[in-house]
Amino acid sequence: EMVHACLARSGEWPTWLQEGLAEYVSGRRLMPQERQALVALNAEDDLPSLHELVGSTAGLNAGAARTVYMVSLAAAQVLFQDEGDYGVRRLLGTPADLPKVTDRLDARLQQTLR
Repeated sequence: EMVHACLARSGEWPTWLQEGLAEYVSGRRLMPQERQALVALNAEDDLPSLHELVGSTAGLNAGAARTVYMVSLAAAQVLFQDEGDYGVRRLLGTPADLPKVTDRLDARLQQTLR
């Protein structure tokens, strides 16, 4: 919840970034079965784009919400792997870069989830 509070103070951020960072900073990582579920979604061309993960998860059924959280965490893991702590801090300080970073992460997720 601390991550959500800190992000809220610095502006509006998409769901994938809020949930992914909150999960990642809390120490959670994708479980092997979650990764396999994302691989299957990607193979079926059903992996949601990060650009789609921007609104509330309140109206989603349990399966859809679980997918949002798994994709968000996967994106955060790739973001930290590629950019490191400094890169994530830089992104949070320059929100104008978010669309470009989101595009790159979408491509990387599809690549890594094969």
